[in-house]
Amino acid sequence: MIEKVILRNWKKHEELEVDFSNGSNIIIGRMGSGKTSVLQAIAFGLFGTFSELKKRDVKLPDLINKGSGGTAEIEIRIRDLNKNRLVIKRRIEPNKISEATIRDQTGKLLAGPNPTAVNQYIADRLKIDEEVFLRTIYSLQNEADILLRLSPAERKKQIDELMNLDKFEVARKSCVSIRNKFNGRKNSLVELLVGENKGELSNTVDLIVKEIAVITEKSVALNSELKNSLEEEGRLKSELDKLRSTQRELDQLVASKNKLSLEISEIKLKLAGKKIKTLPDELDARIGVYRKTSEKLKVDKEKFGERCDELSSKLISAEKEISVFESREKELTKKISKIIELRQKLSSMESEFKFTELSTELARVKAQIKEADESRKENSAEINNLRKHLHELEVVGDSCPICSNALSVQTKASLVSERKREIARLLMENNDISQNINNLSGKEKKFEELYESQKDILGKVEEENKFRSEKELINKSVISNVAKRLKLVRELDELKMSIKNIDIELGSVNSEIQKFLDDKYLAEISERQGKLVSELGMVEEKISNYGLDSDFVSKMEQEYDSVVRRTQEIRSSLESSKVLVSEKDVRLKELRVKLEKLEKFEIEISELGKKVEFLDKLKNALIETQEVLRDDLILAVNEVMSSVWVEIYPYDGWSGLRLSTAGNDYTLQLKESSGDWVNVAGFASGGERMLASLAAKIAFSRVLAPYLSMLILDEPTHNLDETAVMNFVEVIHEKVSEFIDQIFIITHDERLAESATKVVKII
Repeated sequence: MIEKVILRNWKKHEELEVDFSNGSNIIIGRMGSGKTSVLQAIAFGLFGTFSELKKRDVKLPDLINKGSGGTAEIEIRIRDLNKNRLVIKRRIEPNKISEATIRDQTGKLLAGPNPTAVNQYIADRLKIDEEVFLRTIYSLQNEADILLRLSPAERKKQIDELMNLDKFEVARKSCVSIRNKFNGRKNSLVELLVGENKGELSNTVDLIVKEIAVITEKSVALNSELKNSLEEEGRLKSELDKLRSTQRELDQLVASKNKLSLEISEIKLKLAGKKIKTLPDELDARIGVYRKTSEKLKVDKEKFGERCDELSSKLISAEKEISVFESREKELTKKISKIIELRQKLSSMESEFKFTELSTELARVKAQIKEADESRKENSAEINNLRKHLHELEVVGDSCPICSNALSVQTKASLVSERKREIARLLMENNDISQNINNLSGKEKKFEELYESQKDILGKVEEENKFRSEKELINKSVISNVAKRLKLVRELDELKMSIKNIDIELGSVNSEIQKFLDDKYLAEISERQGKLVSELGMVEEKISNYGLDSDFVSKMEQEYDSVVRRTQEIRSSLESSKVLVSEKDVRLKELRVKLEKLEKFEIEISELGKKVEFLDKLKNALIETQEVLRDDLILAVNEVMSSVWVEIYPYDGWSGLRLSTAGNDYTLQLKESSGDWVNVAGFASGGERMLASLAAKIAFSRVLAPYLSMLILDEPTHNLDETAVMNFVEVIHEKVSEFIDQIFIITHDERLAESATKVVKII
């Protein structure tokens, strides 16, 4: 039983605390006051969801009060059938995972804060899950008679799911699927066994074993022959190596003899017609003297070269300075020539106005412009004044606007004419003044340009003396640098001549050194000739001491090659036998593996046959169990529904109510006084349909949720007439409470509250 519901920031309710009692709890209030949200809170508190949330008509963030900007909390206090109090709390925060806890009456945490753990605990404790709760106990608005409005297939599906009979169907289909897979595997293996000839495979295995034995026997004989051949090959190789070593030594001596003979011949050619006068040591002494002289000359040449480089650098610097001075001199000459031209131009300008007179004349013209401009302004002011008077004269009547005396038409005309003539005169005078100002402005501009031009020329003319002085100094520097350059050129020419003389002397010294080197080379190769002749005699003597028969060596080579070839043949045969045995071993293993696999397939076929047989029996058992369980559940539901119907139906029209399973459908039927059963959907009135649906709900909740004796109805009377409503009120308060411990009803109809156990009014 639910004792209390506390809501904080839940949908429309910022703070709401509601106490409930056993019996009927009627929740009334105006439309939009949040009545349904209280029932939704009960469902959410128990199972963490409700129908609209599961259908996604609303989302989790929508459950938080819009004005709170924070967290929604639900607290439900409930007593189970053993009178133990449980306190369930759920918390929803934006962008966070929801939290839930369930505690006992001492405050001990039983499950949480994981919402799934709390849902599981409640399902285990109350022996009901959310699907049974939402489909049997909780009726949404307009869905109290939902079973009558569903299609037959959908109605059967929902009732089977409600009674968990659908799980048997799922198990049966899974059983059939697994059975078909096993049977398909079995048939495939049988086909495979038929395709593979097991007896033929066994014969092939025996044949390969015999072939391997024959090859192995041949390999043993070849290994014995290979051993003898290797021994003979080793003996011949040892003797042949000795002969080859002797042959190599002899070949080396012959090659050395030929090399010595060739070198002696070459030396004789080089010495032909040459006389050796001096020994190499004496020649080395003479070469040393000349080389010292050569080194001294090279040092002197290097010093002169360094001095030449120094003088060349100075000469380049002097020429650069001369070039710079000459360039500056040309530049100054051009500037002086330009100043002379400017002086002539200034003389031409001063023939009209001198520079000193221009400033005075310019000031006089400016004063004239100012004076003329002031006269023009005075005339303009007078013209404006006259025009004002003229306007006043034109608009006034017979009196003077100034003195208020009588004004005749002739006088007025005379005054108007006089003022117009004066305005015309002043306008003509202003035109003359403007023309004069324009002329004076032209003169002013001309004098200013002439003044600035003469001022600029005078400034440049004043630089003439400075340029002439600088040019004079540059001329002196040029003369000095030219003299310096001539001196450097003379000294550089003398050094170059000295270097040239050193080069001539060096050439002479090097020529003498080369001559002595040639003589030394001839002396050295003459000595080398004597040594080579002596060495050649010794080599010829050694060659004569060797007595080696080349035919015998060739015969030994042929015999050794024959033994090596036979050894290779034996090895190749052994290797081929080894490869052949290896291939046959692989083939033998493959065949044995295949035989083992076929034997395993035979065993597996037998096992699969047993499994298929078992699954066929299990499938039939599931079908039978499903039908028996369906019949038992429907029987239990019909028993409860029959007793409920007798209590809640106040008339004599229908004596019974049942759920029929005829055909592939569940049909809610009423019993006529004649004993015939008819469908509620086709024959019952609106009120009778409501009572039949209510009885069905009570029956399903009693059978499927025996530990939660509760019923929740949202606007159950919205489409009932007055009589049906009164019957419904009587049934709810006097009859249904005998079967259901706690009922929650939302309504606008306050008649439902007249006999209620508890009335909750939501404002």
